[in-house]
Amino acid sequence: MSTTHFQKYDSNLFIEHVTRPNTYAMQRGHAHGAYEVYFQSDGDRYFFIHDRTIHLERGDLLIIPPYMIHRSLNGDEGYYERILVELHPDFFSGLITTHLRDQLLQTLDAKFQIYRLSNKSILSLNNIFHDYVINEKKGEDDLPTLIFLLELLRFIKELKGNRSNQVSIESDPLSRRMISVVQYINNRYTQDIGLDQVAEAFFISPEHLSRSFKQSTGFTFNEYLTNLRMLEAEKLLKSTRLSIAQIASSIGYQSHTHFGRVFRQKHGLTPSYYRKKVNP
Repeated sequence: MSTTHFQKYDSNLFIEHVTRPNTYAMQRGHAHGAYEVYFQSDGDRYFFIHDRTIHLERGDLLIIPPYMIHRSLNGDEGYYERILVELHPDFFSGLITTHLRDQLLQTLDAKFQIYRLSNKSILSLNNIFHDYVINEKKGEDDLPTLIFLLELLRFIKELKGNRSNQVSIESDPLSRRMISVVQYINNRYTQDIGLDQVAEAFFISPEHLSRSFKQSTGFTFNEYLTNLRMLEAEKLLKSTRLSIAQIASSIGYQSHTHFGRVFRQKHGLTPSYYRKKVNP
């Protein structure tokens, strides 16, 4: 049974502390515009991130930058406990200057990071979070949340200064065989590629690739390819004036009608309406 010990949510911030059985699996992988700080406070968990699968153990702290596809997978132990913070840069708007915000977020870098905390550091991080929960439950204002985030970023900055905390990012043997496949897709998702073409490029059958890809990453082949394309579509709709047909073509879709259908299934909005919503 899952137990939610604490949860706070608004449009630019999500904080949650839960305990769950390790049979729990994310329904789908995702990426978002927030920084994700994931602390494995007990148990273990596997994560697919970018192009590899990693194993998180008790005391590991994982930091994932915005717009990086990831998915958590079942661990080896019977349960797991984690603290999760999803922080969107816009949370700080109106609270601190843009310059100070950018300085703070530099702590989280542009690559995903893993730190293996000492028992002393685990205690320190748990105390930071415990003090925050106590103050937040008083419900006075947003000051406890701002203080907590500043203390969390300071804690992470200190971890970065100590190389002994940093964990080399390795994958299990099966995942290592799939890294080249994932990197191949990452480099070619804007082209008209599919399962058969990728399987042929690696001299394996489509059936074997499909099965191994799912086992290694937690994604089906098409699910992963679509996620990559939708992320790029979001960026182009936000930051360019390209037509919908041009965007569809630039991310590997031969038909802008098919692109529109896939985009609407994922976002619940047409590409045109999404563009209006993010660029009012």
